[in-house]
Amino acid sequence: MWINQHLAESPNRALLDADSKHILDQVLMKISNPVSPGHRSLVIFDIDSTLIDTSHRTAAICREFARQPSHHSQFKELCREINQWTEWVEVYHPIDFINMHSGIKIKAHSAEEKYILKFWKDRFFHEDWLVHDLPYSGGKEFVAECLLRGADIAYLTGRHNDTSIVGTKKWLATHHFPLKEESPRTRLMLKDHTAILDVDYKSSGLAHLKVGYDSIWFIENEVELILMALSDHQDVEAILFDSVHSGRAELQEKKPKTITSWVR
Repeated sequence: MWINQHLAESPNRALLDADSKHILDQVLMKISNPVSPGHRSLVIFDIDSTLIDTSHRTAAICREFARQPSHHSQFKELCREINQWTEWVEVYHPIDFINMHSGIKIKAHSAEEKYILKFWKDRFFHEDWLVHDLPYSGGKEFVAECLLRGADIAYLTGRHNDTSIVGTKKWLATHHFPLKEESPRTRLMLKDHTAILDVDYKSSGLAHLKVGYDSIWFIENEVELILMALSDHQDVEAILFDSVHSGRAELQEKKPKTITSWVR
């Protein structure tokens, strides 16, 4: 179960935040002080669980699940528990999210797990539910500061063009993240095909986006994708945003630069 460490009580919290500030300040300093005339910088941001806290979207989907009359008999106790939620933390997997926040434990590989997971998957990347997301503190300010200091920015997300493009643009505008479609300095890239694996999609996305730039940063929460960038795109400085991730890969001996907060 991968829990958002931003909200966890930790004796190292102050040290982690200080390290994050130092890394972010280094990025901004390098953008502000190009090594030569014409030097071009690009900062590439993932969105989900990197710039935004997705727990509110998952909680809203769970509440919709609990509201549906057809669930009141089969999932009576679970619906009752969900309706009592007042706060939550970010957890990667929706079943882990439910199990953590309620007294009802959904068994792995059960019919209930399969049903609930499909209910969540049908909604999580759909525009109607993106409105529930909230940004991590300091994120939009850092993105805007990168742009102000002279870097171009790009959002490279695993969301899908056919279900999320309008809602993603609307969300970014609502929360004042810079994105001007008429400007080549801000770009948004989503998946065209849902069957593409994230690791392949983002590798090709990095290859496409970085053309013509001298300094490139890639900030992402998914460990698997950071490892891909370190291996296949050594001209890109990969920075791990340590929130939640799938668990498909672990850092082991790899030690990328890591931030836990956008606050500076």
